[in-house]
Amino acid sequence: MKDRWGITTWEDFDAKFSDVIAEAFEKIHYCDPDPMDTNRARWPNHEIWDMAKVDADTDLSEMRSHLDVDKVKAVHKADHIKLRMTRAVGNCTTLAALEGIESDDRQDDMERMGQRLRAERQADPARAANKLSKAKERYRFVG
Repeated sequence: MKDRWGITTWEDFDAKFSDVIAEAFEKIHYCDPDPMDTNRARWPNHEIWDMAKVDADTDLSEMRSHLDVDKVKAVHKADHIKLRMTRAVGNCTTLAALEGIESDDRQDDMERMGQRLRAERQADPARAANKLSKAKERYRFVG
């Protein structure tokens, strides 16, 4: 649920419960086996499964968001990238202020900052790779 739906708390589960159930009913089927047909794809749903699906659709329909999980993840990822970029620019601006950079030197300073960041990563490639791996793992749920 964490990877597919981004559910990490009970509040997340509560908010997305009806969408999760609706998808489960679409992807999973409790079938009534046909002993004359070995192809399970042709077996009809069991009557109790169809009844449960109708009840779930009826009872939970007002709670559904009807949003595509992949689209929600894409928006969440874009928001997170924007937040991280804002923080990076803010950190660079603060560093420039601490180093006494004047506002008219700002463009050159940003280029120097990029070079300094590159040098930091190249100074310890193993550490940089480890940090990247951990970040990918931490944010895997956003796609």
